[in-house]
Amino acid sequence: MQATADPAPAQSSSSGSEPKLHAEDLIRALKSFVLKIVGDSASAVNVKTVIEIALDREDQPSTEQADSDDEVHSEVGLIRRAAVSDRKLGYSSFACQVENAMEGPWYTIEEKLQGCLHDHVFNKMPIRLLCFEKHESNLRIELLERSSIFSRLESKLRAALHTNYPSWKLSAVPTKSNERAIGDLISKYARYAILSHTWLRSAPGEVTYGDWTTSCFNTDDPGYRKLVNFAQVAWADHGLTFGWMDTVCINKESSSELDESIRSMYTWYGHAAMCIVHLSETESLIDMHLDPWFTRGWTLQELLAPQYIKFYNRNWEKFAQDSSSDRDNNLVMGQICHATTITMAEFTNIHIIPFSRRMQLAAAREVTREEDTAYSLMGIFDVSMAIAYGEGAKRAFFRLLQEILNSHSEGIFDLFNWAGEKPASASEILPTTPQHYLRRSFAKLTLNSYMRPLEPLTLTHMGLCIPVLLMPAVSIDGLARNINPIGDYDAIAIISPEKMYRRIPTTYDLLDSRVSGPDGLKDAGHCQYTFAVFNIQRLGTSGAFFISPTCIAILLKCSEPPGKVTSTGDFAHFYTKEPIVFQMQKRDETSKDNMVLAHEGIHLLPDELEKHGMQLISKYL
Repeated sequence: MQATADPAPAQSSSSGSEPKLHAEDLIRALKSFVLKIVGDSASAVNVKTVIEIALDREDQPSTEQADSDDEVHSEVGLIRRAAVSDRKLGYSSFACQVENAMEGPWYTIEEKLQGCLHDHVFNKMPIRLLCFEKHESNLRIELLERSSIFSRLESKLRAALHTNYPSWKLSAVPTKSNERAIGDLISKYARYAILSHTWLRSAPGEVTYGDWTTSCFNTDDPGYRKLVNFAQVAWADHGLTFGWMDTVCINKESSSELDESIRSMYTWYGHAAMCIVHLSETESLIDMHLDPWFTRGWTLQELLAPQYIKFYNRNWEKFAQDSSSDRDNNLVMGQICHATTITMAEFTNIHIIPFSRRMQLAAAREVTREEDTAYSLMGIFDVSMAIAYGEGAKRAFFRLLQEILNSHSEGIFDLFNWAGEKPASASEILPTTPQHYLRRSFAKLTLNSYMRPLEPLTLTHMGLCIPVLLMPAVSIDGLARNINPIGDYDAIAIISPEKMYRRIPTTYDLLDSRVSGPDGLKDAGHCQYTFAVFNIQRLGTSGAFFISPTCIAILLKCSEPPGKVTSTGDFAHFYTKEPIVFQMQKRDETSKDNMVLAHEGIHLLPDELEKHGMQLISKYL
């Protein structure tokens, strides 16, 4: 087996006069472009006609003393040539922007191929890839940078165009059919495998990027054998000539590259043609769920992101021989579900998984660097944030929650579906670790996934500023329930405090008539509390509020009486063993208890809230 490192790409050189000429050319081109977009004037129409004629004469040489047709043709050509040249160097230049802004096909098939390929390689593929090619009886392995990947794929695509579409002229203006064919060819030839594995714990360990570029590794080492086996499996079993492996494909000495790689990893796994999972400590399918791979933090996204995945045992043998992807194999999926508790429905679409459930899936996983608990969840929550090793796990998780709140609106209330002791953070209602979500409520909060907050949520050092609907309540331990609400609605909540001083949970009657009025309790024998409900929504232009039939809330002891609570007033937050979730009920005289479940939720106008004993405020929690 031969392995060679790809040398660093040579830097292009230019003479001192080239920048000036390049600028002059672009100014001339911009003049033509401005004339084109000024409107429907005769001059603009004439310019457009001239350019169209010029495009049809691309194969004819132009001269400096040309007439207006040739002058415009030259300017269009200059834009094209400058844009193509800049894209090859990885620049997004003024010429590229001008070319993109022009209407119509101002490019040739060749330029379209180069542009689409450049976009794919530099935006949808990893920074570097291993390349596998059969060389006599051996599989030759190289490590290629993006520029080299682009060049290699461009050569293959040119050959494929010549073979599959011999009638095409690369200098012709592409049709929609041409563009679709180019996209299909890029998708076919730019496919790559991606490895998911656990790092070797013993020396000499994995082959790193630094080891590869300096050839500082032994071909008998376990790390190198893993790399070779991955390449062999990708090439022989899946017909892939490119592969990505984190150990060797990321230069961890470069902080900017490490930052990009961590932010992009979920996307790279999602775009891979096949994710190859190596379970290094398991041999048989029946023991598959016991492999340490299922306990690592990073492997959660590596399990959820790929569309196609194949599991191999410690000897690099497939667990299942009968399918191209193990997502289609019930025996393998049964083992995965056993190990992770992820259901088949959740595998179908990660975006249907509630936020608290995603956190719960990550809660018991282990990481080497404590900040990776948060960093490994960025892709799963579709957010991006700067990587800052050394900031600590709590700070990293706080920033993750900030990004989730800033990036999402629908389903955000489920982020409060946790329980446990008071978090050591600025917010009363956001935890400091995913472990708090182990106690999430499994109550059906389906409607909440479509509900949005009344206003943008802002997480600062003062806490989370959030609108809440306050519902006063009394504890009714050992007493008969008083079915006499303030208005037409009520609810019962049974709560176990986090710090149990008593064995019996406390029962609360919300919106009970005994707490009506600004003077507090009518019956001083009962202790008054306040439930702050999160999942409320404003409906259309009517201004009405929608209250979910299943409410999620926190329990407060406010210093101010019901209906008079202010945003700055003092309060005590009671933390509970489980999230506070309760069902709203509405008055129904035909029912035995005069109350029935409000299955469709509750609609109230702003001026109706007080009538039913409720109060809406925004508060830092």
